[in-house]
Amino acid sequence: MKKVVGIILVAVLSVTLTACGSKKQQNILGKKIDTSLEKNKYGFYMRGSAEFSVDEDGKIVAVKFPYKRDAGAASEANAMDDFKEVTASDLKHVSGSTYYSKKNKQYYHIDMSQGDDGRILNASLYLGK
Repeated sequence: MKKVVGIILVAVLSVTLTACGSKKQQNILGKKIDTSLEKNKYGFYMRGSAEFSVDEDGKIVAVKFPYKRDAGAASEANAMDDFKEVTASDLKHVSGSTYYSKKNKQYYHIDMSQGDDGRILNASLYLGK
């Protein structure tokens, strides 16, 4: 019985430690970039369709989503999911190009260009106020 409990305990601890250790750094606007990301030929860090621009301290100052170039235009819902990944899960539209996160107590600006069908061709996000 003690062996079974010991084996279960070791298995649970292994899974827990593996899960904690494998968590990658989030790439959030205003935070430090995960330098393990690949850079493109223009010097932007890349993750999926996102291009991260950083300052001299390695802090993310802008994020661009060139949907049209990479995978075609995005719906507003899909684009908003992408925006929340690099800002905050509670991101809400305030007015114009201004968005706000209560969780982060931070304003963001999102400039988007849309096609005739209303789908988003590209978007740029940066910190506001």
